[in-house]
Amino acid sequence: IQNKKMNKVAYISGMTCGHCKMKVEQRLAEMKEVKSVEVDLLEGTAEIELSEPLSDEALSDALKEAGYTLTSVEA
Repeated sequence: IQNKKMNKVAYISGMTCGHCKMKVEQRLAEMKEVKSVEVDLLEGTAEIELSEPLSDEALSDALKEAGYTLTSVEA
């Protein structure tokens, strides 16, 4: 049984308001690999808890679709 938590912190540019925060949270929550997501608008970050591995490229593509840019990722 694998009980290791997989988390990523995504640094996102382009979020300016509460609507942006909601949009990013909704888009990331739709991804099958994402267990939970919490966006911090002031920090410009999304703390993502994963249920399975997710590539930074897939994360970047999802954010691009929502209208935002992934600037970096911390595992």
